[in-house]
Amino acid sequence: MRDSLELDREKAKKLSNSRIEEAKVLLRENSFSGAYYLAGYSIELALKAVICKTFKSETIPDKNFVNSLHSHKLVDLMNLSGLKIQFENDKRDNPELENFWTIVTKWNENSRYEIKGRQDASSIIEAIINQQNGILTWIKQHW
Repeated sequence: MRDSLELDREKAKKLSNSRIEEAKVLLRENSFSGAYYLAGYSIELALKAVICKTFKSETIPDKNFVNSLHSHKLVDLMNLSGLKIQFENDKRDNPELENFWTIVTKWNENSRYEIKGRQDASSIIEAIINQQNGILTWIKQHW
């Protein structure tokens, strides 16, 4: 039996979608801190789904690259995803996408220890799911 958790691309996509749906439920139930925390994980998982596409069958990836994938830092994961240049170009052309990224990147795994209010939870969820310029909406175009 292996102790490690394997995360494939389809599972990461499914979990990303589940976490944002769970965050919306928590927001409706006034559980703002939990909503905020799970919303951020939806982006982490979405970026990891994109990163999964970079792995080649029958090739052992670079150890440093693999170790870096265990990060929870959204900026680092965006850089690892291979989407950084496209994202930077799209943000430059779209101020709302830039603003939403700024909101989302305030999240980190230590958010679980923070008390968040309605405004924080609502803002991050909107920044993630906005139909025009949401961060998850953008990532899904590339996963």
